[in-house]
Amino acid sequence: MVEEKFYKSILYWAKRYVQKFGFSVIPVGQDKKPLIPWKEYQTRYPKDEELEAWFSDGKNNIAIVTGPISEIAVLDIDGEEGLEAIKKNKLYLPPAPCVKTGRGYHYYFKYQDGVRNFTKRYPGIDLRGEGGYVLAPPSLHPSGTIYEWIIPLEETLPELPDWVLNEKEKIKEREPGWVEKLLEGVEEGQRNDSLTRLAGHYFGKGLGFEETKLILLDWNKRNRPPLPEKEVIRTVESIYRRDTMNKLQKDEAIKIEGYETTDLWNSDNFVKAYKGKLLHCEEWNCWLIYRNGKWVRDNTNETLALGKKIILSYYYIASQIEDDKERNKLVKHALKSSTQRAINAMIELSKSDLAVTPDDFDKDPYIINLKNGTLNLETLEFWNHRPEDLLTRQMNVEYDPTATCPRWLSFLNRIFDQNRNLIEFIQKALGYSLTGDTGEDCLFILYGTGQNGKTTFLRTISEIWGDYALDTPTETLLVKERDNIPNDIARLRGARLVTSSESQEGRRFNEILIKKLTGRDRITARFLRQEFFEFDPTFKIWIATNHKPVVRENSIAFWRRIRLIPFTVQIPNEEVIPNFEKILLEEKEGIFNWILEGFRKWKENRLGIPEEIKKATQEYRDEMDVLAEFISTMCIENPEIKSTTKELYQAYCKWCEENSEEPINIRAFGRRLEERGYKAVRTGKNRERGWEGIGLKTQQTDQEEVTETF
Repeated sequence: MVEEKFYKSILYWAKRYVQKFGFSVIPVGQDKKPLIPWKEYQTRYPKDEELEAWFSDGKNNIAIVTGPISEIAVLDIDGEEGLEAIKKNKLYLPPAPCVKTGRGYHYYFKYQDGVRNFTKRYPGIDLRGEGGYVLAPPSLHPSGTIYEWIIPLEETLPELPDWVLNEKEKIKEREPGWVEKLLEGVEEGQRNDSLTRLAGHYFGKGLGFEETKLILLDWNKRNRPPLPEKEVIRTVESIYRRDTMNKLQKDEAIKIEGYETTDLWNSDNFVKAYKGKLLHCEEWNCWLIYRNGKWVRDNTNETLALGKKIILSYYYIASQIEDDKERNKLVKHALKSSTQRAINAMIELSKSDLAVTPDDFDKDPYIINLKNGTLNLETLEFWNHRPEDLLTRQMNVEYDPTATCPRWLSFLNRIFDQNRNLIEFIQKALGYSLTGDTGEDCLFILYGTGQNGKTTFLRTISEIWGDYALDTPTETLLVKERDNIPNDIARLRGARLVTSSESQEGRRFNEILIKKLTGRDRITARFLRQEFFEFDPTFKIWIATNHKPVVRENSIAFWRRIRLIPFTVQIPNEEVIPNFEKILLEEKEGIFNWILEGFRKWKENRLGIPEEIKKATQEYRDEMDVLAEFISTMCIENPEIKSTTKELYQAYCKWCEENSEEPINIRAFGRRLEERGYKAVRTGKNRERGWEGIGLKTQQTDQEEVTETF
């Protein structure tokens, strides 16, 4: 039974380590030795086909390569001996993801530069850093024990404890103050060694060639006697190239064939190296980087760092050139290209070759990006992340077709009182909201007086939607006192789920904007101090509120869009669980599968409107119909009655004032009467504009008094 479980999960875990956590992995045998030459996997990740070849039959163990490539360092605590050493030496071991091994434990920490393997510093305690690897679950120990996570692995790892970092410093420790001492100047016989040490020190601190050269030329003046200036520069260049090549061997040098000495050549190299990794959007005025399965804006100037890496690669190329003249020519070009002007020119010239427009991103309304790959909602085809899909958003969920969500279903049954019509509608509405399709032209209002689950519901689905969800202030959808720059509308571009919570009582919907946002026509918007742009709406709006926003428009064009979902069950205080959405989100993969089934149902039968929602929406419409209330209170309806527009409208305005209602203008008043079936006529001696079939109750009273007189 153990072996069967082991064989089924080994390939899954290998892919999970690479794709979810960014670890490099290699196959190892039962003797814990690598089954392949593995040095290259210290600088690159294995490809899918390599993982399939190594692990598809489940017979090999998995080892995670530690150090810079995986950005982890692992403490190996070997059984009782290691635990006793921790206790005896009072070594602090912070909480960290932990694996139970055959004889002890592996604790996973965030890697720090320069942390290498060490052993025998303390009995039973080893560190695996740069140049190391550790066996990972569900590998099989020679004893027959399966490696397993006893404290789950997280994407964010804790820092290494101080005592480990102190061991790192001991490896390269120099006497305190050695830099300051050397900078005072040295005697003949110490100059070259001191120059080498100082140059290495400054390059290690991140200083560039020019800065280091100037510092050391100034230092050289204090030597007794100074070295020739050319010798200082030549030594600094040599150490800079060596330091650069060491970094390139660790990070993997950019592969470049042939060479020239122009900005355009630099640009060509930049484009070749980062095609599929970098894009430039002129309209957004930014670079985008492909990271973790999606394109993200470069807000940390990583593009500049990648540009520097191109220039550093020239030193590696130069080291492979045998001809002294040609080698020196390329080194000279590398030094010339290390200036800010040259690097900026290279990046600027590359923009046109890596250009993209906003409309190129997220184009297919039925493609959804997940944490572990990309899914076609219509065909259920699932594939690994690809830069060419041009996806900028990602749901906060992995695709696992076997996952279920019993707690979520129980939650829905509770808040909707087991009403199958409402629950199925919710399922289809969420399935529809997975897409970029806006063909239903509707807005969802979750209405209830409080403590009924609607906020928990909205927070849960918003978390699952990840980057595809945006929360917008309720103000976005309401009438404002003055026109503002539509910055809040501009940021909705590309979203598929837009949520908003709570509105103040008595605030009014911006009906014109609602119709625009729930339609299919392109929307015009702009960010502050930027040009206007157009985009296609892809989002569905979900509002959770205790107060129904006021609506003054009674048109079919508006009300056909409203889906008011009633939350009528109030949860007793003793049943309320704080932050219950966090508990529900433990089933997020299963909830996604349930929503995916909702997409299938929506695609087959469209959304439809259950009677419960029709009734709730109609009640909402009736509440908002101020004119209907005026007619029922102040008017009579009779085919024989005629009244003038003037007297009806004056009575209406007076009634609105008395009831603190805002009247509509006289033209809209006429349209509303015509929509209700009253006929426009000419009436009275002066043939004034009026209406047939409606009159004021005062007219009826006057008529009765006339009849009594006769």
